[in-house]
Amino acid sequence: MNNISYRGFNSSALTFKSEAEFAKGDPVTINIQGRCVASTDGDAFVGICVSVRGELITTQMEGYVEVSYSGSAPGYGWTRLCADGNGGVKSTDDATRPFFRVISVDTKNKTVGFIL
Repeated sequence: MNNISYRGFNSSALTFKSEAEFAKGDPVTINIQGRCVASTDGDAFVGICVSVRGELITTQMEGYVEVSYSGSAPGYGWTRLCADGNGGVKSTDDATRPFFRVISVDTKNKTVGFIL
């Protein structure tokens, strides 16, 4: 049994209006009107959806999150991540995408834990 948890670390969230359907755990991209839009493949994301209430999306903007990943397993430490267009994230070499501190990778369940 794993007794270690990073959840709750430095967490903060904001609520936005949405222009797309979201599920908990989806990366969130913001458009120029300040609304949530669906993240497409390769998009930079501002946070992770933690709650959906109609057209309102609560987005975790800081702290530890665990989400699904696609492609190769992200590396530990400072790793560039972007949206994969399917509700998860993926590693990228795109120098315009931000680094995140990856501290957990579960290759069996294809999830990655990182600090926003």
